Amino acid sequence: MRGAAAEDLGRQLQEEATRCRTRRPLPGRRAPGQDRAGSGRLDRPGKVRAGRCARAVPAAGHQPLGPERAAQEAQVCRPAWPVMMLADLPIARYRLTARWRNPAHLPDYAGSLLRGQFGATLRHLACMTRQPSCDGCPLQITCPYTRIFEALPPPTHALQNFSAIPNAYVIEPPPLGSTHYATGQELVFHVVLAGTAREQLALVIFAWQRALAQGLTRQRVPADLVQVDWIDSAQQAQPIWTANEPVLQDHPALLAVPPVPSSLKALELQIHSPMRLQQQGKPLRPPQLNARTLLTTLARRVALVLEFHAGQTQWGAQVPRVAVLSEQVHDERELRWHDWTRFSSRQQQEMTLGGVLGRWTLSAPGETLAELWPWLWLGQWLHVGKNASMGMGGYTLEALA
Repeated sequence: MRGAAAEDLGRQLQEEATRCRTRRPLPGRRAPGQDRAGSGRLDRPGKVRAGRCARAVPAAGHQPLGPERAAQEAQVCRPAWPVMMLADLPIARYRLTARWRNPAHLPDYAGSLLRGQFGATLRHLACMTRQPSCDGCPLQITCPYTRIFEALPPPTHALQNFSAIPNAYVIEPPPLGSTHYATGQELVFHVVLAGTAREQLALVIFAWQRALAQGLTRQRVPADLVQVDWIDSAQQAQPIWTANEPVLQDHPALLAVPPVPSSLKALELQIHSPMRLQQQGKPLRPPQLNARTLLTTLARRVALVLEFHAGQTQWGAQVPRVAVLSEQVHDERELRWHDWTRFSSRQQQEMTLGGVLGRWTLSAPGETLAELWPWLWLGQWLHVGKNASMGMGGYTLEALA
């Protein structure tokens, strides 16, 4: 790298390092739970320990950093996670419980089946024009169906021109292998709603009630929705709707990222639904995967969901930082490939999709893991990779001390 390109890089690194070096709190102003401006490493609830970025403003006339020194400063200085940024996030998970009227047989992975039935029913309920396609509909922008199920990309965007954006929902089907059900047996699955989709919860529940009653699978086996629970950040369930009392109960419908566990040495992803990460449109098999691909794909998805559906643009500004941090991560993978088949109603043919299952362990210095913690924790709700809206790329996160 030479000439103007090198100068541009040096100038950018200088600016980033200078911003980091001069960051300090306003006199008399501190964020809730913070002792001073710092690295944002969460050591315990309500405390933020100062790090290398908590420095005094350099004296007037200080010598600017050279490109190499600026690069080092940019690497170690990291933006703080504001306390309020990790609280009251507009993401909510709901557990839906239905009861089969007749014996049923579901595919090995039911995410595509549930999404297809839900989408068709939601469109039938929400559509006012009865046009065969949403393209060209005068109500397309404000229609609940497109706002929930087929999100429209913005005409322009500072990052790039999007042909598609992530939707504001994730359908989490029953565990793999839950295929045979007897009459009266319960069907339990989850739905995650983000941003403005939460405002349509009553419509979402009604659509599921109608979709299940109309029947699932090609045999159209009906089921009755009997209860909906809101699942909070601690995985505790709160009933908010029942078939006997079909009035929505008030609940926060918000998510808060918990503090980083103390003495954190590694984070382990226990992947329970096929995670399909791709490069140039082609799926990556276990030997081709690495921590950078996982983390940057996850950060991009989380940032886009929160920007387009909740108006929170601050997450996108931190995505490039994740790519830098990923270089400090050592990963160990115990993964296997799992294929499953779905029927595409649009293409009228069977399609085979696959992804990895198993354990994926990420090890790094404690400060690095602390910065990555919010992204990985939110991925438990928003999933990662191809076809996340039908529940693929689901995992639980375990902190290893």
